[in-house]
Amino acid sequence: MELNFRAALCAGGLALGALVAFGPAANAASVTVDLDYEFSGATMPSSPLKLTINESAVDTLTYTLDASALLASEHVKEFYFNLDPFLSPLTWDLTDTSAAWDSYGEGLDTFKADGDGFFDYRLVFDNANRLSGTEIYSFSITGTDLDLTDIVSKSTASGNATIIGGFYFAAHVGGIPDPAGGSSLSGWITCNHWDQNGGCSGGPTPRSGPPPNNVPVPASLPLLLTALGAAAFMRRRAKASA
Repeated sequence: MELNFRAALCAGGLALGALVAFGPAANAASVTVDLDYEFSGATMPSSPLKLTINESAVDTLTYTLDASALLASEHVKEFYFNLDPFLSPLTWDLTDTSAAWDSYGEGLDTFKADGDGFFDYRLVFDNANRLSGTEIYSFSITGTDLDLTDIVSKSTASGNATIIGGFYFAAHVGGIPDPAGGSSLSGWITCNHWDQNGGCSGGPTPRSGPPPNNVPVPASLPLLLTALGAAAFMRRRAKASA
């Protein structure tokens, strides 16, 4: 599935890549998605968690988790992501003071988000100084030849996965309001942006049926992922022939 996804991205890479490079709504060194789809069958937070990734320095990516639209009781427990090629060890900069981290890890297909996918990297927030609603947190990773093309990588589906093709990112959010007036609920969220052809350019394809047709698509996202896929293809090819 991942190979087919990359092939689809690469097919239109040259034409759509030009639109990404010169379009007013796009930025070739940054991508932003809303984690707005709850995939575990639990509870969706009050608002999406906004994720922005940018090339902040040579060989460095900065991930910004924007929880400012969430309720104050809601908080991000964990964040998961992938890279292709898998890089380890990375240098992690987790010094943002908005929240404290408890642990982080890296390992190929090592970290399982709920029951629906194994990821390569995980950041766990400290429960005493967690990333709460209304806050924004940024962290950076540095690795050899790391750039934005490396984020085009999905998790490996587990045996009981309810999706096809995996996820690019996942976050576990707690403190979601419950019917009794408390905040005991939680949910696992990922991005859910569908392209005009019914394919998934930023999230999962459910096994239970076709993608919904009422989810708006940011105009720049399919174009940007297409350009990233094309760049990743050319980069891997150049490395293989070196």
